[in-house]
Amino acid sequence: MNVSVPRFLHWRYAVAAVPLLTIAASLPAAAALSKEETIDKIAMHERELQAQLECFNVDIYAQEFGPGGDVLDDRHWLGEGCIKSGQLLATEFVTRATRPLPQVKPRLNAAGFVNMALPNLGGVDFDRYTWNPRGEEMMGNLRCSVWDLNPKESTGYGAFVGKVWVSSADLVIVRLDGGYSSPPGQPSPYLHFISVRVKTGPQGLWMPSEVFIDDRDLPKPAAGIARLKARVSLWGFKKQAETATSSSTLHPEEQGATADADDASRRREPRQVYIEIEQKVLAWMESIGLLAPAGQVEQAIEGIVAKLQGASAAAFPRPIKCRILLSTAAEWVVVGDTILISRSLVDTPRNDSTLALILAPAVAIVLQDRPIDAVSAGMLQNRADALMKLNFRRSVKEIGEAEEKALKLLARWPERDDLVAAAVYQRAAAKSCQRMPALFRPRFGNALSACNPASPLHQLDSMAPRNPPAPPAFSLGARLILAPMTGALLMVAPPPDMDETPFQLAPIDLNPRQVAEEFTDAPVFPPPGAGRYVPAQPPLR
Repeated sequence: MNVSVPRFLHWRYAVAAVPLLTIAASLPAAAALSKEETIDKIAMHERELQAQLECFNVDIYAQEFGPGGDVLDDRHWLGEGCIKSGQLLATEFVTRATRPLPQVKPRLNAAGFVNMALPNLGGVDFDRYTWNPRGEEMMGNLRCSVWDLNPKESTGYGAFVGKVWVSSADLVIVRLDGGYSSPPGQPSPYLHFISVRVKTGPQGLWMPSEVFIDDRDLPKPAAGIARLKARVSLWGFKKQAETATSSSTLHPEEQGATADADDASRRREPRQVYIEIEQKVLAWMESIGLLAPAGQVEQAIEGIVAKLQGASAAAFPRPIKCRILLSTAAEWVVVGDTILISRSLVDTPRNDSTLALILAPAVAIVLQDRPIDAVSAGMLQNRADALMKLNFRRSVKEIGEAEEKALKLLARWPERDDLVAAAVYQRAAAKSCQRMPALFRPRFGNALSACNPASPLHQLDSMAPRNPPAPPAFSLGARLILAPMTGALLMVAPPPDMDETPFQLAPIDLNPRQVAEEFTDAPVFPPPGAGRYVPAQPPLR
């Protein structure tokens, strides 16, 4: 289906992926290598990559479909993956806002999904694999050699089997398409997947970026499910510098009284302390990879917020800032004067007015100008403790008041005719909240107003036509690309032939690409030896 690009995609600040580089001048030298020499270099580069990965952030979102094609259930996992002593470990981020999921089988095994970013933790050299050439292929603008990888009998089960695409210029694996081996005659515990890498940074490192799964031949533990689609995002391979924090607790409420002029000179204004707390929390969240670095996409969202404020902008003395949570779960958070919005709520709206509807309650919360909670430096020293102690969720009473105020803000929205599309989006989201509970369950803050049947914002539903001319929302993953080193977000137009099923996973761009990221201290790969063989973990238990 051909889909016209909506105005929402023509943001003045929208970021596009940088075109791929032309084939390097070293290509003739690489072509002169023998098959054995070529495979040795590819295997060496893969070992170098795996030796450098260490720890990184992971977001997994999976949807389970019934025979009729409807989503029956979904799963979301957000946490950290680490490769230590040849083992892949996965630890979930748990917050105060996270609600425990009922134990419904099959249970998602995060390490099994992260495994799919790599062919084999022990290496892909001649000792473990047979490499069969399958010619060359252009992946976008990148020339690649294509190989069939088959594990040797001595390798054991749980080893990658399938095709790999190798950059002809770099002799680095840039794409995988396959699964993992299992004993014959038994149901496989593994899934078929496609894993794509991104070339990034001044040294041009090919890093794991996205894994996409769309499997109809499911293993026995997933009986009753006709299809499983999942997306795995990996980022944060370059660790941010540790955020410097004060050794004391900042308590704004204790900063107000001044006994004399001398005291006043030593005390800060309460507003300044509020700002310091806000900046401290945001810097900490970015340092652990939960927030994308502030960039041009955020500036575009702030433009929408400024229009949404309307007449309130003059009365509110400070600009409202926006940041993007690198979590698939649909939610918004208010930290002082800053609104955090999850990437799925930036990815799926079709126009500015829809995003204004989503953001309106958050803007109303900021305009209430209530004090931010005190935060101590010690609280932010341990990530697990901090995630459990920081409370971003607003009370039911606060949300209700904010949604009433949001209606008044939307009444002054300049593109009122475009609110029809926003109402269509809200109605579609309300229907999806029950079928996709993991997508619409907040992990850090507040749920989409559409998921609350009692929300005053449902008064806008009457504007939605019964048969809207366009799909109510983009699919997940339609237009945001996550840069793997820094977690920066790049925005592109969705493919014209994309299956636009609201809030379902869209296939990722299956072409390896290069993105521009500004960072320093690029990692230098050490020359590691071959690792011991460790079979891949099954993704479902």
